[in-house]
Amino acid sequence: MFNRDFLKTLRILYVEDEEIARKQLEKVLNRLFKEVVIAKNGLEGFQTYQENRIHETPFDLILSDINMPQMSGIEMLEKIRTNDTDTPVIFTTARSETEYLLKAISLNTVYYALKPIDIEDIIKKIEEVCEKRYYQNVIHEKTAELQEYLKIINNVATINKMDKDGNITFANNLFLKSTGYNKEEILDKNFTDIVSADVDKNMITRIWDTLLENKTWKADLKCADKENNIFYIKSTIFKVASSDKDEYINIGFDSTSDVNQKREFQKKILNNIKDKNIQVAESQNNAKQYEALVTKLDDELKTIKQKHADLTSQIHYYEGEILNADSRVISSLKVKNVEIVELKELISSMKQEKENSNNNINRLSDELMNAKIEIENLYDKIKIKEKRIEDLLSLVDIRESQLKKYDPSFENL
Repeated sequence: MFNRDFLKTLRILYVEDEEIARKQLEKVLNRLFKEVVIAKNGLEGFQTYQENRIHETPFDLILSDINMPQMSGIEMLEKIRTNDTDTPVIFTTARSETEYLLKAISLNTVYYALKPIDIEDIIKKIEEVCEKRYYQNVIHEKTAELQEYLKIINNVATINKMDKDGNITFANNLFLKSTGYNKEEILDKNFTDIVSADVDKNMITRIWDTLLENKTWKADLKCADKENNIFYIKSTIFKVASSDKDEYINIGFDSTSDVNQKREFQKKILNNIKDKNIQVAESQNNAKQYEALVTKLDDELKTIKQKHADLTSQIHYYEGEILNADSRVISSLKVKNVEIVELKELISSMKQEKENSNNNINRLSDELMNAKIEIENLYDKIKIKEKRIEDLLSLVDIRESQLKKYDPSFENL
């Protein structure tokens, strides 16, 4: 099913000289596509196309009117097609002349819509064109991905094809390298020619019986190269399903190292079994010596058990002493903890008293300072008053002198 989100990844060039028609369709296109670039005539459309091509931001679709000033849509497309034959183009026009239609077809135009444009019809056609482009992209991506996989397989696996008689019809470079044959030599060989001569012929028969039943055969295949050197291939042989003739493919991976390792491992196991059998025989011969040794060890074990029991008793005694000592220490610690708590409370109380005393001292100091200031103020006031009294007494003496001058009898008062 077509993925409509794909439209949101596309850029289109919309070329239309009629403003009303252009703006009407532009709104619809902007909802469908990632970006809609507008051009108002054929010349501007071609210039816009060229600029985006130079900046490597090509358009995925071109929607254009045909009849436009400065350069028609047909002329614009002719210039575009000199370098680009792939970008799909849809034409719109108010005229339906056969001349235009044939020219548009020759320029690989995918659709030709008459004006007035049926928006639903043109959108449906645009989606069909983009759907085709979408699947072309998917096929291109999958093909490129498949080519990469084939390239990887070709570099790491031996591949050869055979007909129904086992004659080799194709071999890749890795297969040629493994067998030592060139391309011409290998095409003259049969499948059995690359299998080691000491392989059971019944095995070859079983391989072909499996393949003729349209089943896949898998196993390590013992092979021989051109110089008769032995190597192993972990083979998978199957019939080509799409072939119109009986053809089989053998894909394999070099397993010589693995097979040799397995053989070495099997040899080691056999040698170990032999060594174990020798050891068993020696053990049987020394069984009596071991029985005497076991008896001796039993006696020593009894002595050790007795010593262990004695040591256990001593340990229990010391554990009791340690527990008593721990109890005394814990009691003493509890008393000391109580004393510590009381001392902490006493220190806290003394700190509080000290803080209160400091506060009182500070308060009394402030009061004393204020009293000194007040006394000084009073002393200043007293001085002022004494000064005034002195001044008044002096004034009184002056007045008395003045009165005596005017009234001698005043002196007798």
